[in-house]
Amino acid sequence: MANDGALHVVFDRQDKGMLRDVFDYAGLTNAIACFDDDLSFGPIDSPDYDRRIDWLAQSFDFTGWYADSDRSFQSRQERFGQHPWSGDRDAETAFWLMALAPYARVVLWLTQRSARHLCGAMEWLRRAGGRPCEIIDFTELHIRQSPYAKTKRHVFDLLDLDRYKVFDLLDCAVPLSDELRTAWGQRWQRLRSENAPLRIVGPDGLQSAPISEFDQSLLAGCKYRSQKVAMLVHRTIDDLGKRDVRPPDFLVLTARLQAMVKDGRLEMLGRSCFAPGACELQLPSADAAEIRP
Repeated sequence: MANDGALHVVFDRQDKGMLRDVFDYAGLTNAIACFDDDLSFGPIDSPDYDRRIDWLAQSFDFTGWYADSDRSFQSRQERFGQHPWSGDRDAETAFWLMALAPYARVVLWLTQRSARHLCGAMEWLRRAGGRPCEIIDFTELHIRQSPYAKTKRHVFDLLDLDRYKVFDLLDCAVPLSDELRTAWGQRWQRLRSENAPLRIVGPDGLQSAPISEFDQSLLAGCKYRSQKVAMLVHRTIDDLGKRDVRPPDFLVLTARLQAMVKDGRLEMLGRSCFAPGACELQLPSADAAEIRP
């Protein structure tokens, strides 16, 4: 592949890091634009960035992560960590200026097993109108999670691959078909009209979901003894990943644990689930007493 004036669009900052590493390794200087806002949750009926931040604070009771010690976070970057909302409106505007600029080619990188990727791609198509583009679709790629694993799972993002495999994918770009463009456009129009709290990948593709979609998966890992929030969330992510669909953002699951503490389904030891390395959760002790003989 040559430096051909293409713009490569990814939908996760970690994918951008991997792709930049591959380009540097291969001596390529093609531009990369990263859409850092995860549209798989929150309102999508309006492109208003600040409205999405307000929704996050109200619906997830989230104003930022807490430190796992007594110290306080001093900056917005620290408080929001690696979440998209550590950015700002200017970063969002800069992405769209770049993503819709008149490059010779536009290449979208995605897996159709990721709600985040699909939402980002569909929103790009909506804003780009009928502009031609290509896609590098790695939906059917598999990896073995460890050298000793007996089974494989599908790839969820570019970090699942080594740089040589990502480099090979550069030759797999194909024009987005008219059929897929039409189908995705209609699907995105419907999803924006529904404007549900979450979007997930179901049997028929991207679909709306309630905010409680993952509650039972989280509760399945809870016990009558305390466990750290971080461990519960990571275990749930691993379990969901085994179903061959990319799990939701860490924030989504943490926020739902916080909500279940508020409605009494879980007990908390600590000040907030948003200090996941310090806070611990357990099933209500009253429930445990009721089931004892």
